[in-house]
Amino acid sequence: MSSRVYVQPAPRALLTKADLSALPASLPKADHAIDSPAARVYVGDCREILAGLMPSIKGKVDMVFADPPFNWNRAYDKWDDSMPTADYLTFTYAWLDLCLESLRPGGAFWVNIPDDWAAEIVVHMKLRRCHLINWCVWHYRFGQNLTERFINSKVHALYFLKPETLASNCHRTWNPLEVLEMSDRAAIYNDARTQSKKDGMPPGLRIPMDVWYGPFWGRIQGNNKERRPGHDNQLPETYLERVVRSTSNPGDLVMDPFLGSGTTGVVAHHLKRRFIGVEYSSANAARAFERITTGPIRPLNGQLGVSTAIHAKRGPKAKSKVPSNVSSKAESKLLNKNPSKPRKKAATK
Repeated sequence: MSSRVYVQPAPRALLTKADLSALPASLPKADHAIDSPAARVYVGDCREILAGLMPSIKGKVDMVFADPPFNWNRAYDKWDDSMPTADYLTFTYAWLDLCLESLRPGGAFWVNIPDDWAAEIVVHMKLRRCHLINWCVWHYRFGQNLTERFINSKVHALYFLKPETLASNCHRTWNPLEVLEMSDRAAIYNDARTQSKKDGMPPGLRIPMDVWYGPFWGRIQGNNKERRPGHDNQLPETYLERVVRSTSNPGDLVMDPFLGSGTTGVVAHHLKRRFIGVEYSSANAARAFERITTGPIRPLNGQLGVSTAIHAKRGPKAKSKVPSNVSSKAESKLLNKNPSKPRKKAATK
């Protein structure tokens, strides 16, 4: 692969020197060394791009992460996000199959998808004999406000493994020690049993659960310093750090067919993975290029060992910082619609 980051304007497998010299002068310039590992950003429909790249990448990609359009009628640059259901599923199955063809046996395939399409994707991948290793959930606290049903506060992170074969490059990459968090027993109860574990994990630490939340895991809101202009569905860097660290190794080839704001490329390149990204919008591709060259906003080693416990530490000296009457007031308001009117107590047996 080329030893620089660039934007590819047409679905061809390789760039020539003439292609490189013809790149727009307005593209951002790298402010740090990006010759290793190599990274490429292609502009166009991922179905066309991947088909053109297939002679070069078939069976060679180590990890795929895909965060496709959700067909929610969002204002993506140039992309039609309000396709008929049948058309959207045809599109979905096409890019899934192309990514799967590019992936090596035993490679990791991640799909970030909402409730609407998760089941269809799981069934399709299982029909392709892929193993569903984990059905993870990315949980966030700032969902869109609703009154007619429960508020959405999650997206699914589906983790598949391409069927393994006897090929020499066939192996599952799994690096749990790079993504450990503090166990609740250690964080809340200071339980001595966590200091002498028999599962091979370091004292007090565990592999994260399949519901993901915690510091820096929230949606990237407008005041978040990770936020990039023009992207209202941007994933946090810590999300991609967990995915990239746990299921790929330095030097591996990582691919994202829907690059968007560029988070996958930023994290993969910073963690010394080779990278291929595809983006339909040339404007988004240029912004992703800029992010890859400047690197991540937050340190990508700050989450190891962090606690995601939802309760404060307990013990003889532990004191709640929440006034004791807060929960009862909230309950009264919900049940009676009048917080000044006391709720009748249930009779005791």
